[in-house]
Amino acid sequence: MGKCYISTAVEEGYITGYPGNLFKPLNNISRAEVVTILDRAIGELFNELGTYGPITGIRVIEGNVTVNTAEVTLKNLIIKGNLYLTEGIGEGTVTLDNVIVHGRTL
Repeated sequence: MGKCYISTAVEEGYITGYPGNLFKPLNNISRAEVVTILDRAIGELFNELGTYGPITGIRVIEGNVTVNTAEVTLKNLIIKGNLYLTEGIGEGTVTLDNVIVHGRTL
């Protein structure tokens, strides 16, 4: 089952192997490697209420977007990665106004 998770993480671009695309599963992972993986997976984080995106025009976000709080409005955005709407939203709302997600919305 672990291979399936690693395969998915590689496909999503969250992790890469060492030169030659090799993985060393018995090696310890460094703090820097963990930070890099988390940064790639989370992408741009919106964790304070408010409106994000330009008033006019379109902003393109190349990676993922994570929303982790309620009362957030995403406006005039193209998200090239995934949009993660997480548990921190609770019973609140997130508004998508003229938002295109090229990946998945989860």
